[in-house]
Amino acid sequence: MCLHQGRDLPVRGKITIFFCIVQIFLRIPSKSVQMKKGLLCLLCLALALCILHGCKILRPAAKPELVADSAIASGVRGRIAEEGLPPVRVFVFDGRVTLSGSVPSQEIKEKIIAVAKSVKGVLLVTADLQLQKIR
Repeated sequence: MCLHQGRDLPVRGKITIFFCIVQIFLRIPSKSVQMKKGLLCLLCLALALCILHGCKILRPAAKPELVADSAIASGVRGRIAEEGLPPVRVFVFDGRVTLSGSVPSQEIKEKIIAVAKSVKGVLLVTADLQLQKIR
């Protein structure tokens, strides 16, 4: 299945159009049989390119750069420390970060989440941060 301008185009339709063009081409008088064969080869090449144009195999999806979970965890902890924020537990699995612990305010909680999201390789941040009770 190929994609062309956001729509699926069936290969069968492309082949049908190609054979119509070949039928028209064969009816054109030509002096040289070799010239006809050469043009027919060009038409076959054009069909192959037409079929492959827009196929997913020609345009592979960009893969996100993979970063080791341990490197992500270290990066999150380091950035939290650099910002002068209170330390929290950081767990990373497949680029998904889970933050847990207690923080003094909602503002600090939001800053910690923003810092975690900014670290390279983080795909998702789940915050299980509790606000400390004021005594």
